[in-house]
Amino acid sequence: VKMILAILSYLNYLFLFVFGVVCVGSGLYYIAEWVEEYSVLTKRIIRYVIFFEVALYIILLLDSFSIIYVLIGLSANVSYLFLLQTFPFFQLTDPNFILSVVLAITNHCAWFYYFIHHQHEFPHILAFFVLLIWLVPFFFFLSLSNDNSLPGYRPKEGKQRRSILSLFNFLKSKQTDALERYSLSQKIGQCRRKKNEIQL
Repeated sequence: VKMILAILSYLNYLFLFVFGVVCVGSGLYYIAEWVEEYSVLTKRIIRYVIFFEVALYIILLLDSFSIIYVLIGLSANVSYLFLLQTFPFFQLTDPNFILSVVLAITNHCAWFYYFIHHQHEFPHILAFFVLLIWLVPFFFFLSLSNDNSLPGYRPKEGKQRRSILSLFNFLKSKQTDALERYSLSQKIGQCRRKKNEIQL
């Protein structure tokens, strides 16, 4: 009985994991479409989020957090503000883009190092990383929903393809093809079984 319950619990975890991945993928698809359609509003939201993060960093500074780590976080957010000037268009050789990427990675590594040496509860650490470190870069990532916003983009004549959305559409088409092939193989198997029964 215990073995059966253990197998069922593992199957339940697997189901929940797959369900969570599908939900996250669907949410990202919807958000990417929304960001592409309302780029001006997205830019305004990102700006407000940056101001919110700067205010939180200042509060952390007043709350006796390490000034070096706080300054790294503030520097990253200032670089995001400069990068926001050309939103949603980015150039790979743009100094603002390079500086933002470097500071984003530095900010992540610095705070990761900080929390390794300063014990805090895991939910607090997760909330800190989501709200203060990952949120703005995540918005910038979602803004790469069409080819003309990708780094190093050069306009070309003809149809433009959307990068993130085209990826989701490609995966969706593959899933549909796989389901159709599976359904066809099931029907063929049923036909063969009926044929064998008739022959017997």
